[in-house]
Amino acid sequence: MTVQLWRAEACRSMVTEALKDHIEAHTGCRFDNGHAEGTELESVFCLGQCALSPSMMINGELHAKVTPAKFDRLYAAAQTKVAEVTA
Repeated sequence: MTVQLWRAEACRSMVTEALKDHIEAHTGCRFDNGHAEGTELESVFCLGQCALSPSMMINGELHAKVTPAKFDRLYAAAQTKVAEVTA
C-alpha cells in the first residue's frame, strides 16, 4: 500500500506535519524511508490541492481535508481492500 502526503509550504501551514507524525505512529513506518510491513509512505510536493489541505493519496485515490481520525478510517478501508484482492 502506498500513502502519499502533500507536504509543500501551503500544506504545512494546514497542520500536515502533525498529520505526518500521526501517520508514522499509526503505521509504524517513516516517510521517504522505504517499505515497512507492506506500506510505503511518500512525501509529495505541490500537486495543486492547497484549498483541500491536508491532502493525500492512498493507493492512487485522492483524499482531502484529512484529519488523524479520517486517516485511520481511510487506512483501515485500504487495508481491507488490499486483503480482499490478495485473498
